[in-house]
Amino acid sequence: MKKIFKGSALTLLLALIMVSCSKDQALTNRISGEKWDIIGYTVNGVDNLAKLGSDPQMYFKHCTINDTDWCSGYVSATDNFRNFDYMIAEKGEHMHLIWEPTLGAAPVEYHATISDDGKKKDSNFTFDYVDSEGRIIEYTLGSASEEEDS
Repeated sequence: MKKIFKGSALTLLLALIMVSCSKDQALTNRISGEKWDIIGYTVNGVDNLAKLGSDPQMYFKHCTINDTDWCSGYVSATDNFRNFDYMIAEKGEHMHLIWEPTLGAAPVEYHATISDDGKKKDSNFTFDYVDSEGRIIEYTLGSASEEEDS
């Protein structure tokens, strides 16, 4: 009886781990491999989209979580380009970001909360985090291909 209980507990634990990882991978697959238009960028609730430059976009390169936890991406706009690493975690509810360092600075990691995973029809991908200065930074992304179709 103890063997059956231990076996059941182990199977349940493995199933929970697999479900958690599969949700992280599913969201990684959902957002990666395409350019997203940055349609909203706020700092403490104030619109700062124009400060990113013309035609701001975010790109998440595809990766498999089993191969590496960290994936890479970049933000681009006219005369502006910045790399980052990211990892989807906690059942697709959080994203860890490490922005490349600016000249003379160290890279900085942020723990973002995903408030909209873009799975609902006509929804965007939205996440926010608190930066090193205590400001709430929020990005709202819309699929570049969907925007072009409108």
